[in-house]
Amino acid sequence: MDAATLAIVTASLSLLSWTSQQYFARNEEKRRKKEELYRKLLDSILDVSALGDAAPLIVESQRMWLYASDEVLEAVYDYVKFFYDYVLNTFATDKNHEKLNAEISEKIAIISLAIRRDVRRSTKINREWIRSRYISMAVPKEAIAQYRNQTRSVRSD
Repeated sequence: MDAATLAIVTASLSLLSWTSQQYFARNEEKRRKKEELYRKLLDSILDVSALGDAAPLIVESQRMWLYASDEVLEAVYDYVKFFYDYVLNTFATDKNHEKLNAEISEKIAIISLAIRRDVRRSTKINREWIRSRYISMAVPKEAIAQYRNQTRSVRSD
């Protein structure tokens, strides 16, 4: 191999290496942004369902337009619509909340599934699995607020 060919091969390999590094760096940055977005989204859903505070969900649902998949957007807006159309009216008039809580739980599970599909292309979890095995766990509002305060103080350190 002469010097010119060696220089061209070396430059080509260097360019290929740099291009692949840039590709992986962009994908990692995109993954981190999605992870932060989805963490905040799931926190805001907890705020709505456990604390009754819908403001964080409204803000996070607007931020999702940048990075969330179509499936996640559809699931979140289905939840928001269900919450405003049905939940607020039903809680005000109906004292039996078991069916309502089950529907809310399923909608939250569908959002979680959409997020999972977005960040993990191959998953065995599907809607049938959710319907047969997903368990929504409830904790007192005070415990959630205490946990939130603890995690906020840890993040600020």
